Order: sequence, then C-alpha cells, then structure tokens
Amino acid sequence: MIIRHVVRPRRRLHLTVGCRPLSTQEKPSIFRRIKDDIDDAESRGVLPNFGPKPNLANWVATSTFQLLYFYATGIFEVIKRRTKLTKTPATRKEWRMLRTQDRDMSMIVPFCVLLLDPIILPFVVLLPPSFLPSTIILPGQLRRQQEAHIQSVREALPELWKAHELLERLKIQPFADEDRDEDEDEDDLKGVKFDDENDFWFHRSRRLAICHLYGLPAFQSIPVPPLGIESHMEFLEEDDAWLVKEGLDGLGHDEVREAVNERGLCLVSETEAAPLLKWWLDHVATGSHDQRLKAALAFSVFYKSVEDRDE
Repeated sequence: MIIRHVVRPRRRLHLTVGCRPLSTQEKPSIFRRIKDDIDDAESRGVLPNFGPKPNLANWVATSTFQLLYFYATGIFEVIKRRTKLTKTPATRKEWRMLRTQDRDMSMIVPFCVLLLDPIILPFVVLLPPSFLPSTIILPGQLRRQQEAHIQSVREALPELWKAHELLERLKIQPFADEDRDEDEDEDDLKGVKFDDENDFWFHRSRRLAICHLYGLPAFQSIPVPPLGIESHMEFLEEDDAWLVKEGLDGLGHDEVREAVNERGLCLVSETEAAPLLKWWLDHVATGSHDQRLKAALAFSVFYKSVEDRDE
C-alpha cells in the first residue's frame, strides 16, 4: 500500500513597501485614529501641548492627561454656562445654545462615569459627537461625523428614491396633522392596514434611510411613527423661523454647513451650501413638515454637484 502525501502549495504573502491592502487604507486602525485626532487637536490648540512624546509609554501618559484636562474643563464649562443662559432667548444663537445646554446637562453624569476609568479614556475619542457634551468634542470627531453622514446618505439613496417616488405617486402626507382631534385619529386608525406597503412609515428600511438623511441615530427608526424624526421636524420648524427672521448674514461657513446638514441637504458642495440655504428659506422654510421632507428627498435623489454637471 502506497501512501502518497499531497503537498499543497503555501499561499504566498506578497509584501510591498509603502502599500497596504485597500481595507486598511480605507479604514485606519483604532489607535491610528486616536493618535491622529489627538495630534490634530493639539496642532489646532484645542488640546494643551505638554511637550514631546519620545516613546509609546510617554505618549499614552501625556495623551491621557491631555484628554482628562480637556474633558474636565469642558464639564466645568457646561456647569458654569448654566447660570449665564437666559430662559427667554432673543436670538437664534441663544435659542440653540439653550437646546445644547439642556442636552449637555443630560450627558454630564454618564460621561463622568467614563472618566473614572483612565484605561478607556483615550477611546472616548472614537465616540460619535451625539453621545458627548458639546464642549468636549474634538475636531476630528466632527469631521468623521460629517463624512459618515454623507456616506450613509449615499448608501441610502436607493431607499430614498423609493420614498420620493411613493410621495409623488400617492400624494400622501407622512406627518399627521397636529390640529386634529384624538377622536378623529382613532376613527382613522380603525381603517388603517398596518401591513400596507403604501404606508410611508411601514418599512423600517425607509425609516432608517430618512434617519440617515437627517443624521439621526439609527435607533430612532424603530418606533412607528418615528418620534425622533417628528421631533427633528419640529426643531427645523423653529430653526427656520429664526433664520427667516434674522437672515443669513450673521452665519459663518461652519454654521451654514451645519444648517444644510440638519435639513437633509448634506450632499451639497461647499460652494453651493449658502445659496441652497437661501433657496430653502425662500421656498420651504414656512411650509409644513411634509414639504420639508419632500424637498430634502427630492434634493438628495436629483442633486449633482457643479463638478458632476460640468462633465
């Protein structure tokens, strides 16, 4: 009996200097992202500079102390700001600051619990800004949030297109009329088929796509109707009223970009952001929640940047 051993060729590992697989190029390691964010914040003066970091141990110790100082200062700023804010805002800036302050106060206690463990302190840099008080967010976190927002909207374009077609075909109003009586709503609910494919909010994939459109957390797409989206629409209604009243002259570049992102217009190029916001205030700002949603959907599925139109 002859036993033959079949020797399989080993898989060769091709190593090239200065070139990595696409997966690692597109998504840096966790520690690389932490280091890049800390170095970027230090170069901008957001984090204090405590001198050179010659080795890994020194870098970890110094960076941890930098973040601890930055986070503690941010928490004290939230507490100190609480006594200075007026409860009757006279400007859009004061109104938005009140909203931000209420949100920050609700996050202070959970965040202070994180500070008790210095080991996980550097990993706070990786958290989305929506999970952190506004005073302790690094520039790199904001940049990643905007990039993730744009990418999620692009990936959701097929579902957003279906939502746009459904609204145009059925001429329905996704948001209930707030002025209606509860008895009328109960009578209407008796005739509603909750498995109807034409029900705008029936499919969770559609609700999730609209959450991506507005940069809202994915968990807000779970309830039906999506209360998080309705709450965001109420915020946009008030914010639009302030912008119509005050105009756009006092807004900086970052504030204009923030405003278009909040309205589901994040795909717009930097040069077209201000004109688009002006168009929004002239044609959409005084409309209903349904008109805001339809405008955002139409823009997302049909928009092409100046560079794309020139090709």
